[in-house]
Amino acid sequence: MRRRKGAKDVAVATYTIEIKGGSPYILRERTPETPEELAQRRAEAARSNPDALFELGLLYYYAYRAKELGVKPNKRRGLRWIRQAAKLGSPRAQFSLGTMYKFGSGEPKNRRKAIKWFRLAAHQGSAWAQDWLAGALGNNSTALRWLEAAAAQGHQPAIDELLLKRVRSSPPEDRMRLPEEAYAKGNQIAGRLLGKSSVERA
Repeated sequence: MRRRKGAKDVAVATYTIEIKGGSPYILRERTPETPEELAQRRAEAARSNPDALFELGLLYYYAYRAKELGVKPNKRRGLRWIRQAAKLGSPRAQFSLGTMYKFGSGEPKNRRKAIKWFRLAAHQGSAWAQDWLAGALGNNSTALRWLEAAAAQGHQPAIDELLLKRVRSSPPEDRMRLPEEAYAKGNQIAGRLLGKSSVERA
């Protein structure tokens, strides 16, 4: 995740979570990288800053850089802070909590609660949440609208899924045209549908 130009210089370490369950994409989040950043985020969390609470929750739950920062991993504490951040309205925490309920990681597996948190984050514009909410809702018009919303933000997983849906639902004469047009624009999923490799494109 890149910082916006001119953004406040706070915790910006890249935290990588590979989410299992079919998605080949990796979600990157920020966590404190230095003791100074950790102290700053703790002070902000004490003032109920949802982003700070979420980043501390990730740090304690997933133990990223915990040893270097002198932090003892604590999944229960980490989960408590992620929940608190989600309740305070952090779309990043809401999406993260939704994935936990979806896969039963940290929270009991619960489709209804996963959808609840995905929906809250999706309404705040989280493209990841819009994409995963679409997947959780199934094959219906509401799910398609959320998928299109994520794709409109340039969210590549949603763009790829929309292409696959359109190819599957198109008449036989269009099933090559659609991926060819997408591949011409650089879509690698389209290239795989056409049996092309990135080397061929280069």
